[in-house]
Amino acid sequence: MKNFIFYIFVLYALTSAHVQAQVKELDGLDKFMKQTMELTQTQGVAVAVVRGDKVIYTKGFGVREVGKKAPVDKDTLFAIGSNTKYFTATAVGMLVDEGKLSWDEPLTKYLPKLRFSDPYLFTELTLRDALSHRTGLARADAAWYARPEMSRADALAMIEHLPLELSFRSGFIYNNFMFVAAGETIPAVSDNSWDEMIKERFFVPLKMGRSNTSVRDLKGMDNVATPHTIIDGKVLAIPYHNIDAFGAAGSINSSVADMAQWCKVQLANGKLGDKQIIPEAIIDVIRQPHTLMPLNKESSRANAHLAYSLGIARLNNGPHTTYTHTGGIDGMLSSFTFIPEPQLCVVTLTNTAPNYGLHSIVSSWVVDHMLGMGDDDHLAKFTEGTEKQKTKAAEDIAKHIASAAPSVKPSVPLESYVGTYDNETFGELVISLADNTLRFGYGSVFVGSLKHHRGDSFDLVNDVPERNGGVFNLSFSIDGKGNVESVLMDNGISPTRYMMQKKKQK
Repeated sequence: MKNFIFYIFVLYALTSAHVQAQVKELDGLDKFMKQTMELTQTQGVAVAVVRGDKVIYTKGFGVREVGKKAPVDKDTLFAIGSNTKYFTATAVGMLVDEGKLSWDEPLTKYLPKLRFSDPYLFTELTLRDALSHRTGLARADAAWYARPEMSRADALAMIEHLPLELSFRSGFIYNNFMFVAAGETIPAVSDNSWDEMIKERFFVPLKMGRSNTSVRDLKGMDNVATPHTIIDGKVLAIPYHNIDAFGAAGSINSSVADMAQWCKVQLANGKLGDKQIIPEAIIDVIRQPHTLMPLNKESSRANAHLAYSLGIARLNNGPHTTYTHTGGIDGMLSSFTFIPEPQLCVVTLTNTAPNYGLHSIVSSWVVDHMLGMGDDDHLAKFTEGTEKQKTKAAEDIAKHIASAAPSVKPSVPLESYVGTYDNETFGELVISLADNTLRFGYGSVFVGSLKHHRGDSFDLVNDVPERNGGVFNLSFSIDGKGNVESVLMDNGISPTRYMMQKKKQK
């Protein structure tokens, strides 16, 4: 369990492969980085700042892996997570520009085997809908996260079981499945897979030579950051999580040096030097607001608008229209922000989660200082926010621990819980009994034993220690005849709690 005991490690080695001329507006950034990393126990961070066609800052802070000396630098590879989505939307747009795809034809025109829980979507849901998170379909990330071995075809088949949580096109629900579907239109109309197109259309012409689209590509590469998590105040190195099946939603690995090239082409309306890499007409479309998002009233600067475009969010930063996205996958959190009018772009890549928003606060610090916007004390606000998050998490865990009552025994024998439980959306979980201990298996990721909490409620103790942060609880329902009917799964992280029905034995 995370108790958020606060340790400060002085282990940060600052390195940069080359030194840029000092930019006065960025005085203090190095100090700010060290302070926020100490506050959050973040092991490694890399930052790039681009102004116009010039990279004015690239630096690495800290180490690639806890307990080791190898430093982070501008070429260190990190997982960028959902910052992949803007690459996917742009790639799809290029095929639209070539007449191979259409923003507004039904998605099923290109993926005829695709099915939905609401038949209306079969003829109405488009690429524009899929890439702007306005389908209304449930997010259901646990269903794919627990099964890294699945294929992209498996992922597409799961879409049929996603229920509508909002009516179609009525609001914003983030959905990774829809980006898988959008990515799979690429091989449907061309000779390239999603991975091949990303490499050929972006990595090669933009000279993003170290970037790739799979954790498998990292094998044998040097200068790769290791993901980390924090359990009971201790930083643990963890393996990369394979999300190849959801590649179009979040599997790119890159460095800040490479991502600076992505910045340049955004600030130059699709050009790198004299070469038009991305058609301007496509850039105009993918940057238009498509789905309104709830305004953040607690932000340092109140937003006049906040919307999702295609693969990226659009908001105002003071008077400036700003495009931004974050990304997160096991132990890795990233931020990508660009502002076309003042020609500014910031990339932050980190290798520790949680980091309490460190990746985002760095972008805010840079933008505010570069554009002379306000005199916010970013460190004070970040410190306050971090402590609030830590306190809230600790309180939630303490509350759960306090609710334990081992004296309130299970209402049925342990063997009564044994069986397979199923949810059409989230799949199956299996409960077994070994040496008088209940065992739990949900996909290949969540596997462990069950610790009695109270009555018919049990906590999951994962076999893999780094998955034991927070609360993961199962509450079983028993009918009047003493039969176990279902189980409610609560992973303590996502607000989604879902019921699984016990299958009848044949």
